[in-house]
Amino acid sequence: MSDDRVRFAVIGCGGIARMHVELLKANPRAEVLWAVDKNGAVASAFAREMGIPYISNLSFLALNKRETDAVLVATETEDHFRAVTGALRAHKHVFVDEPMAATIYDAEQMVRIADEMDRILMVDQHYRWDPVMVLAKEYLMGASLGKLLYARSACEMWMPLSGRRAEAEQCVMLEMGVHILDLLRWLTGRNIEEVTAYARRINAEVAGDTVAQALLLLEGDVPAVLTVSWASRGKHTPPHGVHHLVFEEGSVTVGEDVEVSFRDPGRAGDVPPHPPFHLDMHSLMASGMAGAQNHFIDCILDGCPPVTCGANNINTIRAVYAAYHSSQEGRMVKV
Repeated sequence: MSDDRVRFAVIGCGGIARMHVELLKANPRAEVLWAVDKNGAVASAFAREMGIPYISNLSFLALNKRETDAVLVATETEDHFRAVTGALRAHKHVFVDEPMAATIYDAEQMVRIADEMDRILMVDQHYRWDPVMVLAKEYLMGASLGKLLYARSACEMWMPLSGRRAEAEQCVMLEMGVHILDLLRWLTGRNIEEVTAYARRINAEVAGDTVAQALLLLEGDVPAVLTVSWASRGKHTPPHGVHHLVFEEGSVTVGEDVEVSFRDPGRAGDVPPHPPFHLDMHSLMASGMAGAQNHFIDCILDGCPPVTCGANNINTIRAVYAAYHSSQEGRMVKV
């Protein structure tokens, strides 16, 4: 690092990488030096478009350069393990797109190697940084609502699927459920212990699940219900979903805004006043991704662990794959 700037290599030059690089290039504390893709022509075109000076179809060329401080991994999920562990072993900090890994074993090994190499491994659970979620978490941390009794979370959208997503056997629970489960864990402050789930294909042209529902048991014997869908025909939820938390003394609903109601009708205590939120997918993703990137850079410069470190994400990954096992085997699965 030089002059408090973190210098990045980007591995994987697809659509999500483009959004990441646009945000990094607008960040005065970041510099993108390398574009890496196993398809050299894709890397070259991406580098020209985004103004990145160095290109390669071999990640070790970028990883072995001393001027590279961190690696952003935006490959397909099945390629995460090789890219992440290679970067960690080259003494680089890693910011990896979600889902973190294609298997629980891969995720656990990534965490182990990050610990061995004393490097930061952060998972891009960017919805934690979108403005609605930030406000909700701040309110919940200071609220006096008593014991959490139960929760439900849902993200229901219409998502036309093509290419890799249309062909994948694991779809909406892996791609969207991984976000909504993470937000449920974050808002409640509880890990997931048990999952009973049903994942089903609704769209005939798609190979994998487009609707999934799960009954969850959170730490502290708290039940929760999850619904994720890319087959919705009605009104969509916001991309971060709608989360309803019921406590002894009231409830908090996080969706288009943060709404609070109390069991005692005479009790007041709304969330602080705030400007209207921009709830379109691009705005939410951009603000959340920028917040996550800034947190990653803060952690590198300050030497502190990220809130969405690899170790923190293990429970989410286990819950996602437990949901698939439960659906296939017709039984409850412990996380």
